[in-house]
Amino acid sequence: MSYKLLTIAIPTYNRPDDLDRSLASILPQVKRFEEYIEFLVSDNASTRDNASVIEKYRRDGYVINYIVQETNLGMDGNFTFIYNYAKTKYVWMLSDDDLLINDGVEIIIGFLSSNKEVSSLYLGNIWYDASDPNIDLDTLMPKRKYNIMVYTEPLKYFEQINYWITFLSANIINKDLLYKKVDTQRFQGTFLALLSWIIPAIFQEAPNAIIEGPILICKGNNQGGYKLVEVFANNFNKVLDYFVNQGLPKQIKEIINRHLLREYFPYFIMADKENKLSASNYLREGWIANLMRFYYNDKNFYLYILPAFQLSKYRYNQWMQSKLLRFLSK
Repeated sequence: MSYKLLTIAIPTYNRPDDLDRSLASILPQVKRFEEYIEFLVSDNASTRDNASVIEKYRRDGYVINYIVQETNLGMDGNFTFIYNYAKTKYVWMLSDDDLLINDGVEIIIGFLSSNKEVSSLYLGNIWYDASDPNIDLDTLMPKRKYNIMVYTEPLKYFEQINYWITFLSANIINKDLLYKKVDTQRFQGTFLALLSWIIPAIFQEAPNAIIEGPILICKGNNQGGYKLVEVFANNFNKVLDYFVNQGLPKQIKEIINRHLLREYFPYFIMADKENKLSASNYLREGWIANLMRFYYNDKNFYLYILPAFQLSKYRYNQWMQSKLLRFLSK
């Protein structure tokens, strides 16, 4: 392993404007902590001019290990390349359209270098709508103190972050603890290859931690290129089944599906009804039929998913706050 503490890597493809904005938010901070950090950008064979963005920052004196893939590896392949390439103790992949608050690197390095070894570190985040042309990112920069919660019980940590284990930018993992414990090829093509290291990292011997308070400013409603139900119902559960069969607690599957049905899928159903997914490129699918196929025997489907389809946003919010729902959900 490298003598440095943390790899910060940006996987990117054909988003030079986003990449430019992301680098502007993070490189000045990285420069202050160069003795701790390896910084790289893995370009997934972009056809747009990302190279000019990189050269602009190099001319300004920033050290960037810029790797251009000969062919497009796919999203899973690019993430996996970075994981295998990283030689530091901790590995953090940051999406090319996410930004870091002004003192984010200082907070992260301060914690990771404080002799408190962790298996994984989750970064708090706030989101803005990619379809809003009038958003002022400066107003999103938080100005408040941060609290770091350390969890000695992996399941309690898992419950706290639940399906956010799939959010690339928020999960820093301890690669040292995963030596020969990761099959990086098993989940290729699922859009969830990152879980091959994120999930086992959580269940190593060291505690896990969450930085409460936004470290990341993230662009929402601009992801996609896949079917949400296929990835988050079908593929996600296959990943969880694999890890349960490998000896991880079976509760991880219940935790994930409960949060998916109560929070994740209703959010996208309501957003789709309000035409708020215009900036994303999720592939269209039969929401209700496909979700019923996976969850017809789960009460949360009937308590949360069906109402999301049938009710207006106002009525749905009333239902979500009702005593009846709380009683039935127990």
